[in-house]
Amino acid sequence: MTKPPGPLHEGFGGAAASHESARLDISATTVQAAPGFISGVELVLFPLRDTTSLYKEVSIPEGQVVVRPLEEEDVVGSSVLLSRAFAGSPEALTFNDVTKYYRKMLEANDWSKGLVLVARLTPTDPSILPKGRKVMLIGTMSISFDESTRIREVYPTPPAGAAYLTNMAIDQRFRRRGVASLLLTGGLEGARASGCCNQVYLHVRDKDTPALALYQKMGFESHKKESVPGGVFGMLSGRKPQTLMRIALEPL
Repeated sequence: MTKPPGPLHEGFGGAAASHESARLDISATTVQAAPGFISGVELVLFPLRDTTSLYKEVSIPEGQVVVRPLEEEDVVGSSVLLSRAFAGSPEALTFNDVTKYYRKMLEANDWSKGLVLVARLTPTDPSILPKGRKVMLIGTMSISFDESTRIREVYPTPPAGAAYLTNMAIDQRFRRRGVASLLLTGGLEGARASGCCNQVYLHVRDKDTPALALYQKMGFESHKKESVPGGVFGMLSGRKPQTLMRIALEPL
């Protein structure tokens, strides 16, 4: 299993919505970023005390999956996965914007105000790999530990001082393998290790039953129902009502 490198790198934070093409293993990804997240983000970072728990490994039918913090070699794959996952949704992100943000956060060289995890597959069948690669990126997740690394939100924000699960995307070929649960577990452990807060929030679409079941299984509870911003006009744009969920973090 890959050992943690020295300092960790980046953060990511912001608003959330769901889209059918970006599902969490078995359902639509329920947390995602809003446009315009590059400008106006002030990075104020401090060391994350314990990073050991962020490195995880699991076997799936297609091979071995390792979850770890984003590194430079993951930027392009993560940007492709995330931008494709939300393409066509009201909260769509461009490849260039995602790439720019990832690189900016990597330059900060610290995960304490936010965290991006990736899931990398070493397949038993090398023919499914991109040309010239030994591993492939099949999942990504971003969680903000501080308002300074949150994306500008479409829906109301969680309380100040709480962590917020910004987005998650799983390659559709590798859903229903437990990859989303592994990424989410790592995000929660990263929030706990950072000492940033004692709660984590996320948004889920009201009709996204499978995703709701996943979050409930992980310990999230419903906190507040939220209507579509903009009323009828918001609904015509494709936005759907959501529920803000939360989980309490046990102290280390």
